[in-house]
Order: sequence, then structure tokens, then C-alpha cells
Amino acid sequence: MMANKKKTTIEDLSKVMQGGFDKVDGQFAKIDKQFDRVDKQFNEAGRRVDERFDEMGRIVQKGFEGV
Repeated sequence: MMANKKKTTIEDLSKVMQGGFDKVDGQFAKIDKQFDRVDKQFNEAGRRVDERFDEMGRIVQKGFEGV
């Protein structure tokens, strides 16, 4: 005799799939936050490089003024 097996319904599958989609959405949100953090770090590093070049330009300019 066969055991009473519950039939899987479309609603059951839909719930399982939605749970999977929610997990994937959560992972994408984490990745998005990481990209934002890296983007901020690159912007900060770029700003510091720009400041250094400006400083070097001022030093060189002062050197030429003395010539």
C-alpha cells in the first residue's frame, strides 16, 4: 500500500521560489553596499591624488618664480 503523499501544488512551488528570490535579493543588496563602499574609497583616493598633484604643481610654480 502506498503512503499518503501530499501533492505539491503550484502555491507550494511558488512559496519555495519566492524564498529563493528573497535570498538572492538579499545577496544583491549586500553586493550593492560593497560596491558603494569601494566606490567611496576610490573617490577618496582620487581626491587625495588630485591634492598631491596640486601641491606638487604649486611647488614647481614657486621654483620657476625664483628663476
